[in-house]
Amino acid sequence: MSGSRRKRAGGRSTADEECRDGGGSASVSGYSSSSSATVYPEQLSPAVLNKIGNNCLVNRDYNEALRYYEEAIAITPDDCKLHCNRAGALIGLMRYPEAMAEFELAINLAPRRYQPRHDFGLWLLSLGQVENATDHLYFLGHKPDEATSQKLEAVKEHINKCTEARRVEDWATMKIESKAAFTSGADSSPQVKESISLYLVVTYIL
Repeated sequence: MSGSRRKRAGGRSTADEECRDGGGSASVSGYSSSSSATVYPEQLSPAVLNKIGNNCLVNRDYNEALRYYEEAIAITPDDCKLHCNRAGALIGLMRYPEAMAEFELAINLAPRRYQPRHDFGLWLLSLGQVENATDHLYFLGHKPDEATSQKLEAVKEHINKCTEARRVEDWATMKIESKAAFTSGADSSPQVKESISLYLVVTYIL
């Protein structure tokens, strides 16, 4: 059966099913340490590797997703989409500096393409970096969808109010606005999380 992958009963390939249930063991390097991982004797195409990686990402098996994306990148290192997907897996693993560098690499590979900037902008928004997110989401006359635009404005408003409340030591308002920023979309923002923690500390002391 050279040139094609073995099929399981029912016509499903082992590659397509490997990440269906989010299996695999995490390791520091981002590769699976599971001894039961399927080994394929022939090289899969970047498109197939990317598809398997996407399935893993949906199932939150970020280590396996990272492995497949990196295998695809090894074959086609200049594909900005693969680098964006790799950044997504790194975000899932909370390896944020590496994710930042990966998005920047994707943008450098295709500087006038909107999708890498859109994906990067959405992540920056979740980090509470509103101005940077805006620069990418509105790049070269592009506009995000209405839901994203509303989220951008809401996060900006609540973070600004949170910052001002913290400046004047209005702790109750700071708590309200930081939680509002979190639920509006800045759910990975260090500033928002710090403000919530600060409120707990201050109210405990008082």
